[in-house]
Amino acid sequence: MYGKKKYKRISTRAKILLNQEEGFDVDFKKNTNLSGEDLVAFANSKNGGTILLGVDEKENKDGTQNGLVIGCDVSDGSKMAIVNKANQCIPHINISIHIENLNAKPFYRIEIPSSKNKPHCTQKGIYKTRGDGANKPLLPQELLRIYLDSESDNFLKNYSKATIEMRNELQSQHKNLIQNMWNSTFETQDNIQEAVSGIGTMLDDVHLQIEDSQSDLQSLVDEIKEETSELKQDLEITYDTKYKLKEVDKNIINVAWKLNSILEHLNLEDPEITYERDKYKAMLQYSRSSFEKHLPDKKFTEKEIKKHVQKIYDNANSIIKGNYKIEDLIEWYKGNEFLSK
Repeated sequence: MYGKKKYKRISTRAKILLNQEEGFDVDFKKNTNLSGEDLVAFANSKNGGTILLGVDEKENKDGTQNGLVIGCDVSDGSKMAIVNKANQCIPHINISIHIENLNAKPFYRIEIPSSKNKPHCTQKGIYKTRGDGANKPLLPQELLRIYLDSESDNFLKNYSKATIEMRNELQSQHKNLIQNMWNSTFETQDNIQEAVSGIGTMLDDVHLQIEDSQSDLQSLVDEIKEETSELKQDLEITYDTKYKLKEVDKNIINVAWKLNSILEHLNLEDPEITYERDKYKAMLQYSRSSFEKHLPDKKFTEKEIKKHVQKIYDNANSIIKGNYKIEDLIEWYKGNEFLSK
């Protein structure tokens, strides 16, 4: 994704980065003194970024800035030091190390993608993200948002798995119901056809018996045959339609009953209620954890906790307000089930 591991000259990607100013996605450093904060800042950012080691910042006459290659140590020892820095972060950060310009002044290009396991912190528990040209601390609300995004992904995976299993079971039940409905329909059609065939046989017998009076009765026989044919069609259409409609109504009732039975058997509640409850639990618990971490000397009273939770409850959606009370949210705030995951 980021090219070869070693380049005799400067790669196209490195040239593009050298012509930019330091910003959200690129950082220049004169030597190999790379810190864990530099790595977690890019790993925690939305798009990740690149660090060029052995590159100084040069200011042009027009006031713009770009990178100036001065070179650095690219030995195995310096490379291992960079790898160790990434492994010391919590959790470990995946990076891609490339050596540029080997024929002249070699330097490192360190690619740090936006991590799927964020938030990351240093060994000392420092959380950073990338700003415009500098690393900046992760604010409590930003840290909370990252935690909630991560927990939402886990919840959606588990919910999707349960939904797929339930859908497959319902599809199997529905398939069996449709098959039974059609088998019954064809069986009834065979009975109707047999009855009509019997009527036709009776007419043939009458026709033979009155053969001597055929000139007088032929029109009557033809009329009876025509009416019988129309009756057959009417019987088939009317009975088939009514029967299928009746079976469809029965099918809908059976599917609804089986769906409720499956939900009770699997001990599942309404997925919307489950999702909203877990989302608010995670939000409340991570907000409490963030306050305790960043304001360790501040002790919140029950009154302050209720005031904080009340604001969240007042802005909650109808699902939360319709199924839970403010006391439930205060209990969620004090819980630890999401913090222990």
